[in-house]
Amino acid sequence: MSCDFEGHVVLCGWNARGPHLLSQLLSSGQRVAVVADPLPEGLPEGVFFVKGNPSKQEPLIEAGLKKAKSAIILGGAEDAQAILTGLAVESIAPEVYSVMELHDPANERYARYAHVDDVLYADSLIADITGICTHYEGLSSFIKDILSTADDGHSFASFDVPEEFAGRTVGQLFEHYQSQGLLPVGLTVPPEEAPELPVAQWQSYVDPPLEESITLPMKVVCIKKN
Repeated sequence: MSCDFEGHVVLCGWNARGPHLLSQLLSSGQRVAVVADPLPEGLPEGVFFVKGNPSKQEPLIEAGLKKAKSAIILGGAEDAQAILTGLAVESIAPEVYSVMELHDPANERYARYAHVDDVLYADSLIADITGICTHYEGLSSFIKDILSTADDGHSFASFDVPEEFAGRTVGQLFEHYQSQGLLPVGLTVPPEEAPELPVAQWQSYVDPPLEESITLPMKVVCIKKN
């Protein structure tokens, strides 16, 4: 049977981070299809499961990839498996937003050859967070709060800047979102030399000058209540 979800997330592969990631996705209201072999232990009800190699097209199609909103490619012991899965995902549904998890930054160029939209490095990200928490006492609880959607705390969110703000200032934009109970922290914009790049490759600006003029397209990044 093929998955009849639409606008869902396809989780390609499985590793030690899979259970926590799945919990976060479900808590945020996402419907999820998992492609893995073997069947992960304790898979919650309501998750559509396809047994198979996620680097092959058939199981991805059965998981409804063509109708999905996004695909998350979990890394294994070697990055090669994730890159092959990325190639399969993009060959089936290039319009689906895809995120690939890698271990070695040197392999990012191969992930880009596969045309995935975004690449994350789980090992270095964990190391960065650990280093920050070690340096600033008490910061770990704050980081856990804003990085999780599975609690009643806060999390990051991004929004397209409305056309009505073109030519106005960043300060006016931030005041608009603050009035809605959000905490603006930065902006993402396409680079001037390559405005056609996908959103995942836009440049980020944390705490930008409030007097700066807004040029669209642009996204505003906020902290919001879950």
